[in-house]
Amino acid sequence: MTNNWALKLFAVLFAFLLWMVVVNIDNPFRNKPITKTVAIRNEQVLTDNNLTYTVNQSRTVELTIPVRTLSYNSVKAEDFNVWVDLSEWNSVLGNVPIHWEYRGDKRLFDSDSVRLSTQVLKISVEEMQTLNRNIEVELVGEPAEGYAIGSTEVIPSKVEIRAPESIAKKIAKVVAVLDVTDASSDVSSEVKLTVYDGNNEEISLDNEKITISAEAALVKASVLTINSVPVVVGEVGGVPMEGYRYTTWSCSVERAKIAGSRAAAGAITSITLDSELLDVSGANEDVAVELDLNDYLPEGLRLVGMETSKVTVTLHIEPLTNRTFDITNDNVDFLHRRDNQEYRLADGQTLQLTVIGLKDDLDALTLSDLTISINVEGMDPGLYTLPVTVVLDDAFSLQNEINAMVEITLADEESGGSTSSASGSTAAPESRPAESTAASTAAKPTAGESTAGSASTAVQTDEAESTTE
Repeated sequence: MTNNWALKLFAVLFAFLLWMVVVNIDNPFRNKPITKTVAIRNEQVLTDNNLTYTVNQSRTVELTIPVRTLSYNSVKAEDFNVWVDLSEWNSVLGNVPIHWEYRGDKRLFDSDSVRLSTQVLKISVEEMQTLNRNIEVELVGEPAEGYAIGSTEVIPSKVEIRAPESIAKKIAKVVAVLDVTDASSDVSSEVKLTVYDGNNEEISLDNEKITISAEAALVKASVLTINSVPVVVGEVGGVPMEGYRYTTWSCSVERAKIAGSRAAAGAITSITLDSELLDVSGANEDVAVELDLNDYLPEGLRLVGMETSKVTVTLHIEPLTNRTFDITNDNVDFLHRRDNQEYRLADGQTLQLTVIGLKDDLDALTLSDLTISINVEGMDPGLYTLPVTVVLDDAFSLQNEINAMVEITLADEESGGSTSSASGSTAAPESRPAESTAASTAAKPTAGESTAGSASTAVQTDEAESTTE
């Protein structure tokens, strides 16, 4: 049993020695794979002609090398160079042949049988372009309450970019982003520049083919004070069509926020819109006028928080109507009367008083709101045609002048009736002209004001004469 093991061991040793003898005598080839990255040579050929290139495939290539068995470990990857020469670029095929070289002893392998995983490298060539772009400032965040961002400044204001044509034509803008969160004073910071294409996608500047004159910029932003002020309408010109009245105005924006320096913004209490377009001449319906608030802001101030600076001012026009009141003796005040005389509307007449105004105002008007009087100063007993004076609120006017026949008699202290004169004869009223009182028309309400206040409206009549016996 022991002898059998010895024989087996001897056989193994003999086989190994025999293999060694065969290898040393024959030394066969074994394929050795080596992976290399293709180097690019002679780039100057393109750059001298304002051209650049882009490799359109992996630059990794695998070499399969038939190496003598005994030299297998002596052939190393670092001893190989793999490259392309751009002067050999084939513009028709869009590729360039791959070359390799070995810096060691080529007798260690069969150089004629070396195989590459690919024989060519696909490369596209294009022109380089130079373009200038202004740097746009983009603000992020919101300043502190009561403040707004004013003007911005960026240094440098523009950059020069050099890139392959395929990239250059995509460059839409260069942006510097400044954070103004909770700012209450001017902000200044150096920020990195970002390049974007037309789809607002970032274009990486890590590409060695892209160069930019500045990768960062200094951005400054002024911070302004905000003041909220009312928008009011100034003078409104013209007179509406007869039978209509301009009543008031309204504006699509009641208040506007303005921003400026603390002193400038604080000095503004309102934005007053004055324009020749604010005119109601001949109007029988509302008049709408579009104005730009920017036209009414002092220099150094601007609007904030508004999508548009344009507003619509509406000048409201309403039709006039009338209402007639019956006036009796009880409604009339006889001015400057004598204690020894009695005054009344002759023959118990009722006066028709027609008032013109807006329907809602007329519906609320009552006789107690009217002051109706007749001036009888210095008049002796008799019959007189006298003008009636009516005091109206300036929202109203009289349709026409009115006169009244007034009877003046002597007071009878005993009987309370009319008596004769001191000689005992019956006294006929002496003819006397009626005093005239100027009639004043109702004033128009000013722009934006309600029709309030009062004005005296007097109705004047021609002098009337009465005859005496």
